[in-house]
Parts: sequence; C-alpha cells; structure tokens
Amino acid sequence: MFDWLRHKAGVRYDKGGNVYGENELAKQLACMWCLPTVVGVLFTLGWLAFEAMTFYIALPFALSALAIMVNARGVRAKKLHW
Repeated sequence: MFDWLRHKAGVRYDKGGNVYGENELAKQLACMWCLPTVVGVLFTLGWLAFEAMTFYIALPFALSALAIMVNARGVRAKKLHW
C-alpha cells in the first residue's frame, strides 16, 4: 500500500535500486532525513484540524514503533549475553 502511495507521489527507483523523486514532494518522501519532518508536519496539521481522528490514525503507527524498539532492545540484549 505504501509503495503504491509513494509511486503516486512521484517516488521512483533506478536500475540500481536507488530511490529518487520526480518532484519536490517525492524528493522529500525519498529522503530518509526529510521524511520524518514531513510526516510530523502532516500529523501536527491533522491534530489541529481533527484531534480525535488523528489520534486513532497515529495510534497503530506509534504502537508499531514501540514494538520495533522493544524487539531491537531484546535482540541487542540477547547478543550481549550470548
């Protein structure tokens, strides 16, 4: 689903698998340093306009990030003790 959305926004891949953007929005979505800023701005604007709906949209992403952090911590701790 996200690949389809990124493609619609103009994010493309060259033959080597390197990502590039065809327009300014796509360049922002292709940049791993810029993407969190863009997403943060969108969620902030969403929060200001539709507080409850934005909370329920952001909740699965926040829980997923928490699960990734807990898993990464567990894997690192396991490697240190083995």
